[in-house]
Amino acid sequence: MGIDYYNILKVNRNASDEDLKKAYRRLAMIWHPDKNTNKQEAEAKFRQISEAYDVLIDLQKRQIYDFYGEESLKSGQFPLPPQLSRPEPEFLLQQPSAASESEWLCCGSIRTLLHNEQRQQLKHG
Repeated sequence: MGIDYYNILKVNRNASDEDLKKAYRRLAMIWHPDKNTNKQEAEAKFRQISEAYDVLIDLQKRQIYDFYGEESLKSGQFPLPPQLSRPEPEFLLQQPSAASESEWLCCGSIRTLLHNEQRQQLKHG
């Protein structure tokens, strides 16, 4: 199991940016290597506090950490969300032309923008 950054900073999972800053500053003052006689322990603890703060204050890193854990965050290897893991059909990537009328159709939970011409091709094709 990976490192618990929330536990390191002694904050809950719903901590705001302000809560994170306060916790970081408080712990950084306690564990700063220049303020401790045991420099090795202080340096290790200070690095851990800084790493936890760096991850949790960055929204993207925090989301990856919360969903996949510390190991995936450090390795950079985590699965894409289901909606991004398969390529979209080519016609979904095309932008509608100014002259064509577009319409939103809902197929289950997937919304797809289809152009009039493409809709006709699907009916007759």
